[in-house]
This record gives sequence, C-alpha cells and structure tokens, in this order.
Amino acid sequence: MCPRNERNQAIDIASLEWHKLTIDELYRRLATSERQGLSQEQVTRRLKEYGRNQISPPPSQWLQKTLRYLFGGFGSILLTACILVFIAWKPLGDPPAVANLALAIVIAIVWAVQAFFAFYQDWSSSRVMASITSLLPDESMVLRDGQQKNINGAEIVPGDVIYINSGNKLPADVRFISLTADAQFDRSMLTGTDLYVDKKANEKADHKSQAKHCLCELAKETSRPKPGLTNLEKEIYYFVAAIVSVMITMVVVVVIVCLTIVARIMKQNKILCKSLKTVETLGSVSTICSDKTGTLTKNQMKVTDCMVGQASFSAAQATELMDSAKDNVDSVPSTAGLLEVAVVGAMCNAGEFDAATTHLPLEERAIFGDATDQAVLRFAEGLIPVSETRSSWEVLHKIPFNSKNKFMVHAVQPSHSAWKEIDGGSPAAQTMLMIKGAPDILLPRCTKCISEDGTTANLTEGLRSQIEGTKDMWSQQAKRVILLARRPFDPSNSAISTSLFDEEALRQVENDLEFIGLVALIDPPRDEIPEVVRVLRRAGVKVHMVTGDFRLTAEAIAAQCGIITQLHDKVDSVSAFARPWTPPLSIAEGGPDTDKFSMNYLSTRSLVLSGSEMMALTDEQWDQLCKYDEIVFARTTPEQKLRIVRELQVRGETVGMTGDGVNDAPSLKQADVGIAMSSGSDIAIEAADMVLLESFSAIVEAVKYGRVVFDCAAATAIAYEKPEADVLLLRPRNPKRDHLVNWRLILQSYGFIGVLESVCSFAMSYWYAQRQGLNFSDLWFGFGAVPSGMTQDQFNAILNTASSVYFVNLVVMQWFNLMAVRTRRLSILTQPPFFRRSTQNLYLLPAIAFAVVIAIFFMYIHKFQSVLGTSPVPVEYWFLPMSFGMGILLLDEGRKLMVRRKPKSLIARFAW
Repeated sequence: MCPRNERNQAIDIASLEWHKLTIDELYRRLATSERQGLSQEQVTRRLKEYGRNQISPPPSQWLQKTLRYLFGGFGSILLTACILVFIAWKPLGDPPAVANLALAIVIAIVWAVQAFFAFYQDWSSSRVMASITSLLPDESMVLRDGQQKNINGAEIVPGDVIYINSGNKLPADVRFISLTADAQFDRSMLTGTDLYVDKKANEKADHKSQAKHCLCELAKETSRPKPGLTNLEKEIYYFVAAIVSVMITMVVVVVIVCLTIVARIMKQNKILCKSLKTVETLGSVSTICSDKTGTLTKNQMKVTDCMVGQASFSAAQATELMDSAKDNVDSVPSTAGLLEVAVVGAMCNAGEFDAATTHLPLEERAIFGDATDQAVLRFAEGLIPVSETRSSWEVLHKIPFNSKNKFMVHAVQPSHSAWKEIDGGSPAAQTMLMIKGAPDILLPRCTKCISEDGTTANLTEGLRSQIEGTKDMWSQQAKRVILLARRPFDPSNSAISTSLFDEEALRQVENDLEFIGLVALIDPPRDEIPEVVRVLRRAGVKVHMVTGDFRLTAEAIAAQCGIITQLHDKVDSVSAFARPWTPPLSIAEGGPDTDKFSMNYLSTRSLVLSGSEMMALTDEQWDQLCKYDEIVFARTTPEQKLRIVRELQVRGETVGMTGDGVNDAPSLKQADVGIAMSSGSDIAIEAADMVLLESFSAIVEAVKYGRVVFDCAAATAIAYEKPEADVLLLRPRNPKRDHLVNWRLILQSYGFIGVLESVCSFAMSYWYAQRQGLNFSDLWFGFGAVPSGMTQDQFNAILNTASSVYFVNLVVMQWFNLMAVRTRRLSILTQPPFFRRSTQNLYLLPAIAFAVVIAIFFMYIHKFQSVLGTSPVPVEYWFLPMSFGMGILLLDEGRKLMVRRKPKSLIARFAW
C-alpha cells in the first residue's frame, strides 16, 4: 500500500508546518497556553469537530481473506480431490458410479465447512485479541483548566498540552514545546544510523526528503514480530514431520482452536495473552526472572526513617519535631537539618501533587510520578508545605534518574523574591545542584555533611562509617535507602542554557558533595507473593529476582517474598565461584531422621550478586550460576537484565521475564515469555507477550493453563478441561525432549487404545454376520465370494449392516476413551467430568451428541444408505459396545494408578 500512495503522503507531509512555527505562534493558532492548557468547553467543542484520537481501522481485505479461506493450505488439496472424483464419476466413469458422485459431494461439503471454520476461527481470534487490547491501559497526562489530569488517550484533541515521561508512548502527533536537556530521539528507522539525536523544543527541522521513505519503513518496523519460533510452533513442525502431509492444515487448525479457547479462559482469569502462540510457551517455562518494584511489591512506597547528621528519626518523629518547631521554636532542638532534607526532597523530585485532591488528608492525596518520588514528596510535605518550598526556589534544569547513574540531579536557584536575602542577590552564585539517589554511588562522593542544626562540617571517617552502618541496617530491614545531597554549581565551564550543561553537571557531582541526609522507604511485598513463589517452586520453576536495588535491600525483600529461603550467612556471593562446585546434599547424606522439608532446605543453594559482578563472570561460571536454585541479581542495568535472560536461554532454560518499568522492556522482549503488569509503563506492556491485569498471583494460573494446552492440543472439547490437580507438582516440559507427538503417545493411541477398539469393533461386526448366517470362515480369504445358499443381495445387506455395527462400536467406545484421556495421571473419580463444578467439562456432552448425530445421519437416512453402503443397526449393538468402552476406561484407570503409585515402574515409563 505504501508505494501506491507514496506521492500523496509525501505531499501531505510537505504541507505540514507545525514544526516550523515559533512556540508563541503555536499557542496562538491552537488557542491554548502552557500554563492553562485547554478549557473543558474547548475540549468538548473540538471533540465534536475533530472526533476521537483513534487510528482508523485498516481495510478488511475481505476478498483476499475469502480466497485464502477457500484455496489456502488444505483447501486447495480438497478442491483438487473433489474435481478429480467428479471427473472419475463423469466422464471417466463407464457407467458412472454413484459412489464417486457421493464422495465428490462429501469432499465438496468438507471443503466448504473447512473454509467456514477457518473464517470463524479468524474472526473469533481477532475478536478475542481486540477485547484484550481494549483492556490495556492507554492513558495520557494533559493540562486542562490549569490542572494536570490523566485522561484516555482517545480523548486528546488538537491544542492539548501533553506531559511525556520516559517509557510513555506518544498518544498523538505532537510538537514538543519543552524538553529536558537529556531528551534524545531514536531516528534509526529514518536515517539508518543507530546514534541518538539531541533535540531542543524550539529547533526547526525539516525532513521532507525523508518522508516518502520513512512512511513505509515505519509500518514495517513497528509490525515486525519477535524473531524465532515459539515452543508450540516447533512442536507443530515436529508433529507434521511425524504424520502424512495431508493432515498439516487440520493439525494447525485444531491447535489454533485450542489456543484460542485457552486464551479466552486465561482472559477470564485476568491474564491477557497478546499472542496465541505464546500461551503454551509459559507452560514450559523453567525459570522466571522477576523485577521487584511494582511486580513483587505493591509499588506503594512510604518513608519510614530519615537520618540527618548523626541523628536518626522515624518519619513520624521527624514530622512531630517540625510541627513542634513551628509552634514553639525555643522549646525544641534546632530543626534546620530536617528543613534542608525537606527542601532537597521537594526540589530534587519529579513528582507533582494532583491539584484536584489538595483538600484531602496528606496520605490520600494523589501524586503524579513514580513511587519513590511520591513517597519522598509526601514526606517533604509533612515537614514543610512543598508549595512554600517550590515558591522559594526555581528549577533551572533537570537530569532525570536513570538506571545507569542511579541518581537524579536538579539545578535550582532561589526565586527572584528570595535573591536579596541570600549572598547579595547574585543568581549565578546561588545556583545549586540538588541530588537524590543511591547511597553506595553518592556517599563516596561526599566530603561535607550538614548537622542537625543546619551547620556544615567536614565528613569525617567516623561519621561516614556511621552513615554506612545506618544504610546497611535499614537495607537489611528490606528498606530502600535514598541519599540526599547538594553542591553549588560552578558556571565557569558551562552555562545552564548551553547543551553541554548535562556533561558539566555530571562531572561536578562526581566529588565535593554535601551530605544532607538519608531517607528510608519501604515497599511491602504483595500479600500473595510468598505463596505464589512456593507454588511455582513446587512446580519445578525457579524464581529469580532481578532488581536495581542495593544488594542488602534486594536480599531482604527476596527473603520476605520467599525467593531466598536460606539464612544470610548461608547465601553465597560472587566469591563462591572461586571455590570448587560442591553438589547439593543428597537425601542419603541427610540421615534417616531428616524430614523432607529439612532436606529441601539443605539441598537449596542461594546466591546474591550485583550486576557489575555478574558482567565479569566467565562461561564456566555462568554454567555454575545456573545450577543455583535461588538467585538475586542486585544493582542491575537494562543491559545486564538482557544479558541474564540470554545467558539462561543459552543454557537451555525457557525464561519468563516479569516487569513493569521502562528498564524491563529489552529483557521482556528477549524472554521466551515477557510478562508485564497492567499498571506498568506503556513500553513494558508493548514489549510483553502477556499482561497480568490484577495480581502477580495470576501467573500461577498462566503456568497451569500453559501446561494444559499442550496436553489438550489435539481435541477441541478437551481444551475446556480444568487442569489436573497435580499439574503444578510436575516439572516443566523440556522442549528438547518432551514433544507434542512422541513414542509414548503413539503407543497409547495405536498400540493400546487403537488395537483394543479395532479388535472389539471387528469382533462385533463378525459376530453380527455370524448370527445372520454368514460365518467368519466364509469371509476369511473369501475375496467377496457369495456363500452357497445365499443370494448376492442378502450377502450385501449383511455386510452393510456389519460394517455399520463396526462404525457404531467405534463411536460408542470413543465416548469412554474421551473420558479416559481427559487426564494423564488422575483418576476419573478424582477429577469427574460432571457434577463437580471445579472439574466438570460440560462441553463433553455436545461433543458426544455430535458424534451420535453424525452416526445416525449416515446410517438411518435412506438416501445415504444406498450411496454409502450403510444400514440401520439393531438396538443391542448400541449398548453392547459400552461394556468394551468401560473395559478401556478401567484399563486406563489401572495404568494411571500404576503411574501414581509407582512412578518409576515400567508401565509409568511407557505412559504418555
């Protein structure tokens, strides 16, 4: 489509001039402002004029799709077969055989039915995926009536002032009016270079010459799928290699049906599968690498403690101290140090209070920003109103927090009204760099320290050790520790308005910082996490934590979540790789009195290491690392998270990655299954394969149904089965060894069930013939000869009925076989198909009824009897096969009992 409309698109883009206008002219044309945005009246009017901010749906291409349904894949084979059989009837038939005509008609019906089924499946799958997409968050922050608001992206209108943060998707075509100096744009799809380009809000750039090329390239790049095959795609190709090529499309259709059914079930369990093909892959996941904040924790941070000088306070004590100081300055110790903490916490902060909630109590007020900024801003508000602090200071420049630097820098100076009170009113001399970030990064850069009374002194080694001790103590209590610092900015090398300011500011904050204080925050784990981790570990899935937090904090939270079960002194560090690997303690070494729980504890190996330590590991050490049961990766960057996933995959692990932040996006994309939280960033949701709508505990259901879909990928009705109760007690499927079709399944299908059903059906048909006077000896090597004393019509009538008996016997026995194959290990008494809500599958009844209707259709309708050579079956031959079917069910129950009781027996090894 792109080349055909290339010229018109180029003309449209060439006529655009929004990027050339000055910002004042932009405001004038759009009747908006930077401080007020649009009014609600303007929004209502423009929604009516321009409509909703939604992309028009693509053309349906119904003609191409219809042709594909009819002639694609198996359809072309059926059509060719139908034509050939028609030709065999006429003109090649001499005389024309009615059986050929009937066969041709049947093939034509099958051809039409499979085309309709392909259409229905495509429509059904598209509807499921569309409903999933509609549930994903698509909100944007805009400025309206002078207040920041979160709105649905579809409600954006021309003239809206939009706030874009790192990790957000652009909700519309935008013109940037204000940018931080670190803003960079990836134009690799347009220019062919992988270098990021620095941009300014008022820069006028004209790239009309690139427009024609970029339109088509953008469409290609944004729709490019994840490379490689999923596990189930590999299994389909393996399956196809094991059967005749005629069955290819039918296998794929049945698999897609099962995937769609399971995807719909998972949606009901608040799990959104963005791709049907990855549904099963989660069932074979052997390792889950999980981000911490917002995934394992509630992402509801709260300041619990702070440290100023040599004094430590709880958050409540600090607030009470400041309140007392406001009421009676002479009766309380000096609070100047806490005041400085409040100033840095408020100014070096990307959070903003929601103006619509200012009337609510502090704990209930909404704040725009990440969880850390929200907690620090709320704490600062409790010490002194943030509005007062921010009215006294002006932010000149911002360097946002990133996972590489581990800190945030804001350049501020006193507002004009405060100039005359400080340093004679020289703004340049008063420019201050305020820093908030990781203590292990910033504390070594501090040379001065502010005391409780606000005075500045040199940071002694004794005080430095005390600060380190406090930081470690809080970290071991599963608290995130933030250091606040400041430094006067020396403008001699780079003015704030220049593009080199970021580089100069980062250079200056490498030393001579003034320590203001520590702030401890707690983000409690989600209530369900310990149980989720326990269930996943019991299911043979390793759960590792991958976080940017400090090592001690990460280890403490991992212990609360159940990811680390060993005591601190039993947890290995990177130094363990220098020692020879010692295998886990075997059960025999534990002694006769050692219970199972103790043995699991003794045999578990735990490891905590930082991202920098991980990057220095050799291939042999990575091999050793993958043998650990419990791992916490602390202080990791996005690049290091990506490497973790790749190293685990190289060593045969099927990796699921969970996360919600921008930093998680690369590893989410690389993982075999990327799993995002619905509350996460747009980029994380975009990169993920699955989205958990409500709770992390839904991942247990995802793993459960992921395993079920592999077991039930050959029968539509079975796809509605509830998972077996012990499905999470088994090891994950090994994609290299456990195939969709293997010798065990073939033995079960053809060597056990197939042989029994064939023998019983033949026995029933020969028994009927013998009861009608046609002995088995007359048929054995009779080559169609009519026995003496019997006419040809009698002979044909007996054989037609006998073959119908054979068919009925197969149909009835398959009812019981259907009940048997519902589970691989559990008894039908443990998992009954009816009368127990937790295990029932009411779709079995329509499946059985459909088979009966088809049998009646072919045997009891007169027109089909003469064409297909069938005849009505005596009623007793409908009931006698039930005993054979019950025999199959009981034999399979015995097989399952042996598998459960003696899992290492010969029968268990042969069991599918």
